[in-house]
Parts: sequence; C-alpha cells; structure tokens
Amino acid sequence: MLALTKKLLAVLSLAIALEACIAVDPEARYCVATAGALATEAPRPAGAPTYHADVAPILAAKCARCHGEEGPGPMRLLTFEQVSLVREQVAAAVASRRMPPWPPASCCAHYKDSLALGDEERDAIVRWVAEGAVEGAEPSAPPPASRGTLDRVDSVLEMPDDYLPAPEDGATDETRCFLLDWPHDGTRWVTGIDVKPGDGPQVHHALVLTASAEDAEHLREKDEESAAPGFPCPGGLVGHFKGFLGGGFFQAQSFEPGTGHEVLSTDRVVLQMHYSVPPRGTFVRDRTKVLLRHQAEPVKRLVALTLLDPAWLLGGFRIGENERDVTYAYVDAPTSWNGDRPLRLHSVNLHMHERGARGQIAILRKNGDRECLLQIDAWQHHWQGDYVLDEAKLLEPGDRLFVSCTFDNVPQTQRVFGGRRESPRDLGWAEDEEMCVGFVTASQAE
Repeated sequence: MLALTKKLLAVLSLAIALEACIAVDPEARYCVATAGALATEAPRPAGAPTYHADVAPILAAKCARCHGEEGPGPMRLLTFEQVSLVREQVAAAVASRRMPPWPPASCCAHYKDSLALGDEERDAIVRWVAEGAVEGAEPSAPPPASRGTLDRVDSVLEMPDDYLPAPEDGATDETRCFLLDWPHDGTRWVTGIDVKPGDGPQVHHALVLTASAEDAEHLREKDEESAAPGFPCPGGLVGHFKGFLGGGFFQAQSFEPGTGHEVLSTDRVVLQMHYSVPPRGTFVRDRTKVLLRHQAEPVKRLVALTLLDPAWLLGGFRIGENERDVTYAYVDAPTSWNGDRPLRLHSVNLHMHERGARGQIAILRKNGDRECLLQIDAWQHHWQGDYVLDEAKLLEPGDRLFVSCTFDNVPQTQRVFGGRRESPRDLGWAEDEEMCVGFVTASQAE
C-alpha cells in the first residue's frame, strides 16, 4: 500500500476487510544462487599484484563506505599502512564472502552499485596477501570515491542537539523523532539522500520524512512537551507526516534520474531514529546528519509503497519462544489505490530485526507469474538498505506486490549487548521485538 500517510488510519479497517479477498501464498518461491569459486584457473596478470594498482581501487569502491573515517566498520581501510596491519583478516573475509556485505541473492534481480566482489576482484585481494602484500608505486591521484556516496551535497540537516538514547522501563530499543528545519524558499525536489549517524553501532536504522506545516505544528507541540531533545515516536508517525525521503545509513541513495521527492518551503523534515543497545552495552550521545541532493527544477514525483499486514499491528503477529521457520506473508495491490494506473518500481528494501532468517519481495503478475525483486537468504539486520533496481519494473493494474519474512527465534539469533546474549522470549510487533515490512519506491508510469 502507499506509504503510511495520514490517510492510512482511515483505510486500515477497509484493508483488513479486504484481506480475506486476497489469496496469500505463505511460502516465497526462492531461487537458488550459485556462488562462483575464486577465479584461480583464469589467466592472471603477469607479476604480483600491488596495493596501489590492484587492491586500493577495489577497497575504495566497495569497502570505504563502512571502513572509512566516519564508517561503522571496526577498522579503517584507507591507506597501505592500515590495510597491511590487517591483511590476513581482509583476505580471509573476502575469500569466505563475509565481506563486503551484500545480502541480495544474485539469482533474484540486478541492482545498481552492487557491493558484491567479482571473482577477479576477490582473487586480486587474496593473491596480493599471499604473494607478499607489495605496496607498489603510489598513483598521482587517489582512486575514485566509494559508491554509496552522493556525487553532490546541496544541504546538510543536523539534529538540533546531541541526544543520549534512554529506553524506558528496562527496554533495549528506543524510537525517537527530531524536527529539522527546511532552510530553503520555494519548492525543492530531493534526488538523493545520505544519513550519517553520530555513532553507527547504536543505530538500528533511520527514516527521513517530511511533514506539512499543519502536521509540523502538532509535532512541534510534542517536541516542546519532551524534556530531552526530540520526542518519542514508537511505531512511527501515522497521521502526522506527508512523505518519505529515504532512510538507513548503510549507503547513500541516488534516485532514478528524472525522479525525486517534492519538499515545499513550508514543510519540515522529520528524522526518525531507531536506537538499539550496541554490542558494547552502553549508549553514547548522538547527533545524526542528513545529507541531501536537491534541485529547483521539477521531476517526476516518487512515492514509497509500504507492504505490511495491518492486522500485524493489531496483535496478529506473534513468534513463540524457541520457534523456528515462522513465516509471515502479505500481498497488496498498490495500483488499486492509485486509480488503477500503472507504476514504475525503482528500489526495494526489506525490514526485519535480529531474528529474521530470510525474506523476499516479489511481483505477483496477474497472469500467475512471479517476478523476484529482492531475496535475502541469510538475513543480518546490520546490513539492510535500499537496493536500486538496474532497470525499473512496471507494475500493471491487476499485478500485486508480495512480501514474506521467515524468523528463527532461538538462542543463537538473540541480540548480544554488554557481553551477554539475550534469552529467547515470545515476540510481537515492536521496536525491540520483531517486524516484517517491505518498502518499494515507485513513480507514476507514463
């Protein structure tokens, strides 16, 4: 359905009534990804690989986003000296395909700016370590900047004050919202976004929304009622926001050329932060920044489609203690809410928490075919983001969108904080329990 706007409350009861009319196959049809072996038998360049010629360009393009100066990675991988100190760990991580993290299954769909290493790239790093980790001649210019960054930043919006997360009643998670001023006159069209948390390990995810002047006034009152910066907003801002600009912090989002999100001069920006106790067990003060690329020239308007069963929010979502392979699935027909007009689908995002095992988002074509949009076979909640489709997909009237999430609520999937792992417990729909949401960014088709 369309993003959780102020109209959602009015349609919840209708959606629940219509749910019985929509056949939901509770099992996603997973494709099988075949991982290729290292290209050890392919012809190799003459001579040993060197850091500057062969390794640094790969690290800059695929690793620097997380292992740069401001990234959440545990080590910096920006210089020969830094990489040499951990070269054995780097080689082992890429050889085992643990790094760089790129969760989508290769058999499902193709995406722009993939972080996945090709066999030749992987082989170059492994060979560089095995053959002596030679530095080589330093180039006159540094390698190109990492993907996952914006090519241009027109505005930087920042939380007005530092905030120290403080979950209530012994909880481990807190969702808090912050109002950010929009400093521009006239209408702007946001064409790219990046979120830079002050402390990555304690941020589960972030969402950046817009609010109209009327809704912003209501949110301002909530902000003033709170003694600390921002205000609590568990479960989101249903009824009090206008649009969705993006979110996450794993990578920047550059929207399809010729598309963007409209922001009026009277709008306010709302930053929603989901804080979760980090592995170190203690929160620190945060001051997250939102980087935006925008323009005054109009483009085609983007809209966020949100796939979730309204009944899940009303108690229809339960995962028992120590249960495995618990699957929740939902289908929706966004074109029916769009005047039976077709939509172009540009990017896709799947959201679960720590007990997620695997999930899928797909198109159910009106002729009975299925078309995979996103499949994640081994879910890790630290590596969720927006995946931009290499080619936009057309959603025709009669086609539906499908989301499926499978959970393992067992000891080894529980969160670790303060050096201790939580014990399994019955889970419902909550920030510190579990969720299943599919996000798809779309625009009107011609």
